[in-house]
Amino acid sequence: MSSILLLQTDWTLFIGRFHPLFVHLPIGFLLLAGILELVNRKQQKPGWDSAISLSLIVGAISGFVAAFCGWMLAADGGYDAGTLGWHRWLGIGTSVLALVAWLMKSKRISFDPKYFAGVLGATILGLTITGHLGGNLTHGEDYLYQYAPGLVQTIMGVQPDSLNTRQFASPDSVIVYADLIKPVLEKKCISCHSDTKTQGGLNMATYSLLLEGGEHGSVIEPEAPLSSEIVRRVTIDPSSVKYMPTKGTPLTFTEINLLSWWIDIGADSSQRLTEVEVPESIKALLLRDYKLDTRPKPYVETANTKPLAEATRTALEEAGFSVQMLASNSNFVEVGPKVVRSEVSSEQVKSLLEAKDQITWINFGEAGLKDSDLEVIGQLPQLTRLRVEKNKITDAGVAHLKGLTHLESLNLYGTEVTDASVDVIAGLPALKKVYLWQSQISQEGVEALRSKRPDLMIDTGFQFAQQTTEEAEEEEESGE
Repeated sequence: MSSILLLQTDWTLFIGRFHPLFVHLPIGFLLLAGILELVNRKQQKPGWDSAISLSLIVGAISGFVAAFCGWMLAADGGYDAGTLGWHRWLGIGTSVLALVAWLMKSKRISFDPKYFAGVLGATILGLTITGHLGGNLTHGEDYLYQYAPGLVQTIMGVQPDSLNTRQFASPDSVIVYADLIKPVLEKKCISCHSDTKTQGGLNMATYSLLLEGGEHGSVIEPEAPLSSEIVRRVTIDPSSVKYMPTKGTPLTFTEINLLSWWIDIGADSSQRLTEVEVPESIKALLLRDYKLDTRPKPYVETANTKPLAEATRTALEEAGFSVQMLASNSNFVEVGPKVVRSEVSSEQVKSLLEAKDQITWINFGEAGLKDSDLEVIGQLPQLTRLRVEKNKITDAGVAHLKGLTHLESLNLYGTEVTDASVDVIAGLPALKKVYLWQSQISQEGVEALRSKRPDLMIDTGFQFAQQTTEEAEEEEESGE
């Protein structure tokens, strides 16, 4: 039985796994030889030549042993052939130089003493380069600079750590794979799955290589995260030999959820965040961990216009209107009668056209408006909020509003609007909230509107029985 077990053992890989153990011996002894030689040249301490010779021969022998084990380890595959070749032969060459240096130091061969320093220096240089290449094979080429300050990373010609430095101006600029998924793979996975090291035959250096998968097939099944091997590997028991990453920091809760969501929406490389459906759970994670607010912004926060001319403002105020700037960094204005709930004439309404590019909010509650006045209001292209509650407005008046493509809030509380306006209201593309309390729209009409626009918040007074229209508007302004 024991002989069968011995035959079944993968001796190549077993011996190769000793490479990390032996590789530190030549590093230590050869560096020690260099330090001792440097000090001895200045102080000429007795017996140090013997210590230097011993360090060199131990370093040379252990170097050959480490090279042999490394050769066995590389047979398992998964390493970049170019880097591996340089690492192998530089390692052997360094061991040969160390052996020559020992022969010279121990006077087993005759030589001009001035050459010893050159041979020893070449040995140390070879040791340094070989070690660096070995580190690249094991940890990836960016391992040394991954957590360096941004300035250092820039000087060394590498991209700063995207997870720590990336700032998103807005959701419009975010590409899901490039900005949210690829940085995670580069930080947590690329050290074992890159151009220099393709463990399991899997290379994540590019999107196309990632989709190709590894030795056992694809690791990503678009629209099926639970069937995707990459998701299974990062979520199984960490004690499993198949758990990924095998070393370093595991993927966080947010990173796993983003990866699963990206696969669920098709695992595309070009999808923008604003082009895909983002579940509320993902929105919360993006806001918490990336300070990325994916909630739709009101039109007035994403657009602007030329300033309102002072003469126009004065004319509107003289006509009886209150003109208020929405914000210090915006040229949009809110307009309403100076005396709340006072009657507004048709001539006054027509004067609003002088500021049609700046007026975005109108408050004409209980202002004695007629349907013909809405024909004028319907010509204000920047209008986003319109309050015309408790006016004798009918379906004919509402029909004039169909061209308001940016209208987000419409208050028809206490008007004479009927079910005939349902299609017009449903057709307002930017509308988010409509107030229909005590209008003539029936419950059937409300249900029809809800069916046409399930995204629309419809206030019929049933769910806000104790809330006045003014209170509802205040809630809207506060974002509640």
